[in-house]
Amino acid sequence: MLAELKTQCICLMDAHFPEYAGIFFDMFGAGSREVLCESPLPFELARRCACSLARNIAKASRRPGKSAEYAAEIKAAAKSSIGVRLGQQAASFQIKSLVRQIKFADSECAKVEARLQALLDKVEPLVLTISGVSYVTGAQIVSEIDDVSRFRNASALVSYAGLNSQVSQSGKLDSGGGPITKHGSPYLRRALWLAANRARQYDPGLRAFYDKKRAEGKP
Repeated sequence: MLAELKTQCICLMDAHFPEYAGIFFDMFGAGSREVLCESPLPFELARRCACSLARNIAKASRRPGKSAEYAAEIKAAAKSSIGVRLGQQAASFQIKSLVRQIKFADSECAKVEARLQALLDKVEPLVLTISGVSYVTGAQIVSEIDDVSRFRNASALVSYAGLNSQVSQSGKLDSGGGPITKHGSPYLRRALWLAANRARQYDPGLRAFYDKKRAEGKP
């Protein structure tokens, strides 16, 4: 839902104030959201002084020292914007409404994540010691596997995740290690892929293994 709200907001901003997207690193960061809540489009920003805009950004931002710089950049971009002027009053109303909904969805997500962390710390905190596993991926892995003792060995768990290689045999011909089967739980497979992709960026041993496999021509 949050992603959908952000997409709608980005589409409106791209149409009416396309230059805005390049000003903030994150359009939905605290400082930027404060601007979008108050005066998202050029016709509104033209009526605001830079110092007022800077105060709004500084109040919400984690980097208040750059608020004056952001305010000046926003004012300059608004003045020379090539955005659509038709229907800007309605677009502004819609953007402000979407940002309010985004704020609410963010707060609800934070509550869910806090609950998730508390449960994982209680049920299976050791999963967090695995390289690349965060609270979110850890919770997915634990909930999909359930009691690990129900699997007779490691290979059975690999098969359940659909990460085992396909085998194609015809007479004496054996293709060996083909692509993965993708059987079993797609949620577990996705969580493990996300964890592995993160781990190879920060774990030197796994990075070396990843590079070795890529050098062998693996995709």
